[in-house]
Amino acid sequence: MLTGRGDHAAVAVRVHSGRVYVQTVCSGPGALYLVGLFGQGPCDNRTGVTSFVTRAGEIKVKVEAPAGTRWSIFISQPS
Repeated sequence: MLTGRGDHAAVAVRVHSGRVYVQTVCSGPGALYLVGLFGQGPCDNRTGVTSFVTRAGEIKVKVEAPAGTRWSIFISQPS
């Protein structure tokens, strides 16, 4: 799980081949954007969910959000 406030530099997350689920929640002004993956807004304590199929390797998660926006991101895969 990743948590933070405002922008956050790219973090590499290792995944295996198959479906990847990304769940987010954010609170504060504006919107939350996971560069190249997912956008969510407005951030009024709302959750967002997306999924995609990928091959084994790393996905990069870079967050763009206004400075006053708090967020949490959970990335999972079925076993």
